[in-house]
Parts: sequence; structure tokens; C-alpha cells
Amino acid sequence: SAIQRFCMSHRVELEQLGYYYPEHSLDVNGISGGHTQLAGLLLNGEVEQAAQRLLMWLSEAKQHNACLLLSGEAFYGQANKMQKVIQGMDVQVIAFLRHPVDYLLGNHNQGIKRHMQTKRLNEVLVEQAGKPAPHLVGLPLLAWADAFGDANCHFLPYRSPTDGNAAIEQCFLQALGVPDSEARKLVGEVAITNRSYVQSAL
Repeated sequence: SAIQRFCMSHRVELEQLGYYYPEHSLDVNGISGGHTQLAGLLLNGEVEQAAQRLLMWLSEAKQHNACLLLSGEAFYGQANKMQKVIQGMDVQVIAFLRHPVDYLLGNHNQGIKRHMQTKRLNEVLVEQAGKPAPHLVGLPLLAWADAFGDANCHFLPYRSPTDGNAAIEQCFLQALGVPDSEARKLVGEVAITNRSYVQSAL
């Protein structure tokens, strides 16, 4: 959400860096699923329509003399379908992997925030403990490496900026090749995009 909010509010600056970021919606809190116009088609198995959408955005990027830049959580498990759509184009993949415990806590929080569940954390963890959880250790990312090559994939640890780490927006820009000083300047002071509920609220 933070990356998508940043990219939407810095489309001009990104274009100056050589990246064309197609528009997508943000809710009133600045939260978005990113480019679900394409990722949603892949999720539904509509590969031909997804290819048409991608070609449209590529054409727009070419008009801006820029590289097409896409973002969306829904791409996560769609490496094989995306490979069919891409068909030999030059692709770089950037993904962030959260610590498994942070992931479980964040997923529980989001489930309650989005009104998808009301279970307490101890109930959720008991249910999760008996299920395979390849996503917790990033196994779906290996499918992207298989599809597009290790050298074209940049898998980075997500570390919360509240613990004194660099903002994810800054890490993202650096992964794109933007020099550290320029990335820090462009990002500046950022607010947390998708806040968690406090424990008492959960």
C-alpha cells in the first residue's frame, strides 16, 4: 500500500526517472490493491484480456519514452500466467518478504480491519499451525525466479520503518536503481499508509 500510494502521488517524478506508472484507484485512506486492472484478469484466468491491458500500458509507456512500472499484491501468485502475458519482454521483479510472525500478525489485523474475520489471534494461529504455509517463507517468489531468472528478481526483506529502518518507498526506489541520496530526498518524511489496530481494539 505504501509503495502504491507513493507511486501514485509521484507519477511525474517517476517519469523523470524513466518509469511510467499507470493510474489506479486509492481509497479515502490512500490504500490500494495497485494494478488490479491487470492482476485481476490474471486471477480470473483471462490471460488474453490481461495481455491486451498490458499492451495498452506498454504503448502508453512508450509514448512517454519510459519503462512500464506496475505494482500489486494480486500479482504475487501469478508468475506463470504473467510469463505467458509477457512473452519474452525484459522484466525486472521486485518483491518484499515479511518475517513470518509479522506476516501472521499483519494478516490477522487486516482481516479484522477489512471485516473478513472476527476471530482472536490465538484461534487463527491454531488453525494456521496445521496447514501448509508456503507463502510464509516466500516460496511463491521462487516461481517468479523460475519464470524470469534469478538475475532479474530482487527479493528484499520488509523491515518496519517504525523500528528505525528505511521507509519501504526508499528501499523500492533503490531497488529500481535510484541512488540512495536521491531516493531519500524524493521520499522525504512519510506517514504510515496502512495503520494497524492497537491490540486492545483487536
